[in-house]
Amino acid sequence: MAARELDPQERLDWLRLARTETVGPVTFYALLRRFGSARASLQALPRLSRPVVAMGLRDVEAELTALARLGARLVCWGEPDYPAALATVEDAPPVLTVLGNPALLQMPIVAVVGARNASANGRRIASELSAGLGEAGIVVGSGMARGIDAAAHLGSLHSGSVAVVAGGADIVYPEENRGLYDALVELPGLEVFPSGGNFLLVRAQEARALHDALVERGVLVRLFDAGLLAGCMRITIGTPDENSWLLDAIKAALA
Repeated sequence: MAARELDPQERLDWLRLARTETVGPVTFYALLRRFGSARASLQALPRLSRPVVAMGLRDVEAELTALARLGARLVCWGEPDYPAALATVEDAPPVLTVLGNPALLQMPIVAVVGARNASANGRRIASELSAGLGEAGIVVGSGMARGIDAAAHLGSLHSGSVAVVAGGADIVYPEENRGLYDALVELPGLEVFPSGGNFLLVRAQEARALHDALVERGVLVRLFDAGLLAGCMRITIGTPDENSWLLDAIKAALA
């Protein structure tokens, strides 16, 4: 397994193996354990009991070229910039595509997620809660969807915000969030793409695994129009002052 910065050839091998059809995260790591490296695993694929055809070298090189053009880069499992909490998950994505400041992934993170069709009041509370987390030095993670997700990112743009999406590094969805997409990259924000898009293979479960790991050390906060779910406790949405105890609890959990 990687425990250091990979060299360019190793990175290419990791990406090629990770993008090979039928090789999911669990299989990827099993192959590394068995054969010792991504290169050796690629060479062994045709000899397996169920032979597998590795992703073509040209396709992988085209992906790397497209990522460089976009200003994105790959972070592989075990490298210094790979999220430490995510690395402990059994089916953690072997390769992440990252736009922005990867240092945010090593900071305390709280996920704020919720309804796409949220009320104006729900969006306001999500933004204010996220801003309060940012003031406490906590990074906010969400999914860049419309509604609560977008409000959470907007509230934490200047303090640190992480968007975890599965649509691909070259795709903005919904289109109405294009300005948010640009701001996350230019400000102290970050976008992480474990999969998907025009030149990345979609694996929705990887995005779920990343999201779960991001909140492992903190509190998963889901905002709804009717109430707010924090961990296993449901409370009624009130004013920001009335919910200030929640911020204190989150800060304590991440101390």
